[in-house]
This record gives sequence, C-alpha cells and structure tokens, in this order.
Amino acid sequence: MKLRMKICTGWLHNEQLLNKTVQESSVERSQRLASQNFRTLANRQRESSADRSQRLASQNARTLANRDRESSAERSQRLASQNSRTLANRDRESSAERSQRLTQQNARSTRNRTRRQHNLLNAAFAYDCTVDYSELNDIDIGRMDKICNLCQAKNGQLKLLDCVVVVAK
Repeated sequence: MKLRMKICTGWLHNEQLLNKTVQESSVERSQRLASQNFRTLANRQRESSADRSQRLASQNARTLANRDRESSAERSQRLASQNSRTLANRDRESSAERSQRLTQQNARSTRNRTRRQHNLLNAAFAYDCTVDYSELNDIDIGRMDKICNLCQAKNGQLKLLDCVVVVAK
C-alpha cells in the first residue's frame, strides 16, 4: 500500500524547512514511525519533572480546547472511532499482552481505590509509614511556610492540639 504524504527532510542553512512529496511504502512508514518513537522516548527520558508537567499541562489544555470546539456529532464520531480502534487493538493482542494489560488495569484500579479509602480522621496522631500521604488526593502537603487559617500557626508549630486538620486540595 502506497501512501502519499509530505516528509520533512531537514533544516536548510537559512532555517527554512524543505518539504518533498514522496511515495512511502508500508515498510518505510514502519521504519519512520519506529525512528520517531525512539526519538520521542529519548526526549522523554531527558526531560525534567517540571518539563514533563509543563508538557502535559499544555497538552491537556489543547485537548480541552479542541473538545470544547467539537460538535456533538463530531464527539460521537470521535468516540465511535476510538471504540473501534480499541476493539481492533484488543482483537490483535496476544493472550500474554491481554494478561499484562488486565494486570496493569487491576493494579491501577487498586491504587485508585486505596487512595480513596484512607480514613484520615486523626491521621496526624496515628502516622502510618506504609502510606504515601503525598499520593492521596485529599491531602495537600505544602511548603513549611503556610499559615493555618484556624489557629494562625505555621506548619511545624502547633498552637492548639485539636488544630490538626486535613486540607482539601
């Protein structure tokens, strides 16, 4: 199968992009995509946590803007297309891949469920070292310069014994 497309061949010395229209075979397409995936993976491994957060935030903003602009018919078409791609991918996956996907899905569900199930009543007095409190959605562990709205104490200080509260994000 031949595909007609534009391929970027690189930057000229005057930094203008040269585009050529070429015929691309399925093998060439696979090689191009594999090379692109390798470059993307290398870039993602080099990026810092702040860069990753910024990239994901801008990606989420673009996605939200695009979805706000789409009509209900376009949304239905997008979801139908997404469902058909998901079904096609699941038909192609081997039993080992299916098992791995389901294991990851179960682990993700368990993590989310345990995050929601933590009873934080008097949690400051019964610290559990097995719980990663920074992962919990109900807790905001901020810098140590925040001032309590109830007793006006800074973090790390305690004016009132009963002023240990969980702050919602």
